[in-house]
Amino acid sequence: MSHKGLGGKMATSNALRPLSAEPASASIDGNYRAELAGQIVAAALPRPMDGYEFGKALRVIRWSPSEAAGQLNLADSTIRKMASGHAKIPDDIAAWLRAYASELAGVHARHPPPRRQGRPRP
Repeated sequence: MSHKGLGGKMATSNALRPLSAEPASASIDGNYRAELAGQIVAAALPRPMDGYEFGKALRVIRWSPSEAAGQLNLADSTIRKMASGHAKIPDDIAAWLRAYASELAGVHARHPPPRRQGRPRP
């Protein structure tokens, strides 16, 4: 789209040009980069979840391995393998766990339990 700029000359806005259907160049290296209409657009690909992050998410959610197995409809042994890094965590489960654990951690941070004065627990 163009409009008259200073001095009555026609100016063209790059942001308003139609984008081509095919990217001018693309490469995959952790992020997808496509050059469209002279601009680089980056969209993050989901990164794989490792066993440490999987276990941490389960702790935030406060699920035992058997509770996670029941909720995710997987075998207990599969959950243990995922947590130990011996089985791949499916991308859909990883994305859901990240979102749910992140939201739950935020709730815990915004609403901490009340603290009582008194003798500390051993």
